[in-house]
Amino acid sequence: MSIAFEPRALVDIELAIDDLRDWRAGAAERFVERLHSTLARLEFLPHTGTRYEPPNPAFPEMRTYPVRRDYGYAVFYQPTADGMRVLRVLHGSRNVAAIFAPDPPV
Repeated sequence: MSIAFEPRALVDIELAIDDLRDWRAGAAERFVERLHSTLARLEFLPHTGTRYEPPNPAFPEMRTYPVRRDYGYAVFYQPTADGMRVLRVLHGSRNVAAIFAPDPPV
């Protein structure tokens, strides 16, 4: 099994870490641990997440799964033949439909 990350997902993770580090001591480290745990679970059970149908058909079979017990972040991913492809890691306050629109805002 394997996990592939889209470049934008890696940026999302770094931004979340920076925001959490500024917010509360230890929050960023807990987020990284919980994200790792969540991804390990999804790697072996990739159909666990809730199916999400964005307005853009370029993301078939997309699913979402919350980062366990962590400040409102969720992983948006696609199951693959050998694991999963992480598309984004977003906070629940974000406009997910707009982010995954055919012409997302810059």
